[in-house]
Amino acid sequence: MTPFEMEQIHTDACNRIEAAAKLAQRICEVPAPTGSEQERAEFVAALWRERGYTPEIDTLGNIYIRRGQQEHRPVLMLLAHTDTVFPHSTPISVTRDGDILRGPGIGDNSLSVAAMITALDMLDSLKIETAVDIVAVADVGEEGLGNLCGARAAVERYRENLGAVIVIDGDIGQITHIAVGSKRWRITVRGPGGHSFGDFGTPSAIHGLSRIIAALSEMEVPQEPKTTFNVGTIEGGTSVNTIAAHARHALNGYFSP
Repeated sequence: MTPFEMEQIHTDACNRIEAAAKLAQRICEVPAPTGSEQERAEFVAALWRERGYTPEIDTLGNIYIRRGQQEHRPVLMLLAHTDTVFPHSTPISVTRDGDILRGPGIGDNSLSVAAMITALDMLDSLKIETAVDIVAVADVGEEGLGNLCGARAAVERYRENLGAVIVIDGDIGQITHIAVGSKRWRITVRGPGGHSFGDFGTPSAIHGLSRIIAALSEMEVPQEPKTTFNVGTIEGGTSVNTIAAHARHALNGYFSP
């Protein structure tokens, strides 16, 4: 390879990185809380159409495209989730400081969706035909109580013709080849409710839920294999002077199967 060719490759790589960064910013600026990913789904579908693909959006909001002509061979599935942990009320502003982008959901997972699109851009630009077809899925419901619903639906859809799955998420430059188990629960406590003065002594749903959370915090879990748990959200009650008739929290646990 000549020095000129090496310089061309380096320049092209830099251009691709810059394009991916700008694309990630555009994706991030479209709100996509878990369960409300439709606006971003439409935006990602439009990005695929600009590139000559025909995307399909399923009933959940997953966006699918397929690249290749190997219809009778198992497919390689790429998954990058579109949802973020940030609610609609979160102001979205993406800033850049050199090689660092900052914004709500820019790394988890706008950059991964941009990387998936850019990877296919590169294959198309180089006119590389892969040995198997690639199914790229921008999936929904990865965070929290979405409980991986989009990924589950995508895998189920291609179950009979699925060769491998690559999930694009997390830190740059790291490959994880062993998965952990994940369990998520929503626990709801209900009670009779009442007035905080006149009905004092009536069981409160919030007090009951607090006891459950306190008991969970005292659980001992194995260090090896690493096992974790977390109460991520808590909500309930009606007002400051009423005994809560309902309360609930969301609980997540990771473990090695």
